[in-house]
Amino acid sequence: MGDFKLKIDIAKPDVNAAERGLKSIFSILDKIDKKSKSVDKRLSKLGGGIKAQGGGVAKTNAGSKFASGILGGLGIGTGAAAALTAIRAMSSAITAAGSAAKRAAVDFAEFQNNIVSISRISGIAEAEVAAMSQEFLALSSKIPVSSGELQRFAEIASRFGIKGREGVQAFAETFGILQSVIGNVSEETTKSVARIATLTNFPVEEIDKFANAVVVLGKNFATTEDQIIRTGERLAGDLSQFGVTADEVLGLATAFDSLGVKAELGGSAMVRILNSITKTGLRGGGDLERLAELAGETTESFKRMSLISRMDAFSRLIEGGGSATEIMDRLNLSGVRVQGVLGRLISKNDQYAKSMGISNKESMNSIV
Repeated sequence: MGDFKLKIDIAKPDVNAAERGLKSIFSILDKIDKKSKSVDKRLSKLGGGIKAQGGGVAKTNAGSKFASGILGGLGIGTGAAAALTAIRAMSSAITAAGSAAKRAAVDFAEFQNNIVSISRISGIAEAEVAAMSQEFLALSSKIPVSSGELQRFAEIASRFGIKGREGVQAFAETFGILQSVIGNVSEETTKSVARIATLTNFPVEEIDKFANAVVVLGKNFATTEDQIIRTGERLAGDLSQFGVTADEVLGLATAFDSLGVKAELGGSAMVRILNSITKTGLRGGGDLERLAELAGETTESFKRMSLISRMDAFSRLIEGGGSATEIMDRLNLSGVRVQGVLGRLISKNDQYAKSMGISNKESMNSIV
């Protein structure tokens, strides 16, 4: 809770100065009392003006002139001016301290409410969520992301299937760091990543590596981190039946985005292509042998890929040098859309290979 205390401590120097000012005021009033009892009524008015000023009412200037006139006539004008300055400092300090205390109270209440909400959604005990939130506070002092934002990421992670304190905390802290690197991360983007991780069985404790791959891909291709994630979510949903990995999803999404292939079109085309690769592997025969040749693999090796790691088989075909028409013939596929997707990837197969390679490599490195 260090950040709440800090907000209140900031006002302390001004309050101390105000207290010193008050002592000066009392000394001056004693002198006034000794000089003349006849000014009691006027001093009462002055006291009222001082009280009004300390309460923040809008007659400060008139009160100051009135007080200066009285005190100046008694030969103590300089001390009075200092005292009135101190009063103004006291008023400002008290107002600032009050505002800071109010903000701290609101922040603390929100912080506590977030703990209850995260616990309810995630099923993690409140004590565990509270301990996790204290670590968010510590992290927020090192990166430009508030503890409240980190709690928000934790809540989103819990809502979209991330389980256990370790996974939820890793997810939230990674997205805090990601936001500090690329700017604001929307709730939709955060949800998309949680869904990709769930669909591809990506270990959430290593979500920082996923984020690192996204950042590096965004820097190296004509797309953005947000767009890669959005396209990746669509592809993860379409291709989860084929056991695709998170790095394959990110690499393919980057290739599609940078080459102008729409996520919906690319996703539906990939489902048909990977289905046909699987069927050809099961069927065997001349089509399988010719596809293996186009991929630069032995028949047995390509068959194994077609049944176990379809994306590897697909990548070999894209990078093998065959035409879209010949690949489609061997896969018994037809359609302008499938041909368009295959043709674009084959014509820019260096870009495809680069995006897949970077994604695979950088998903092994931490963003931290």
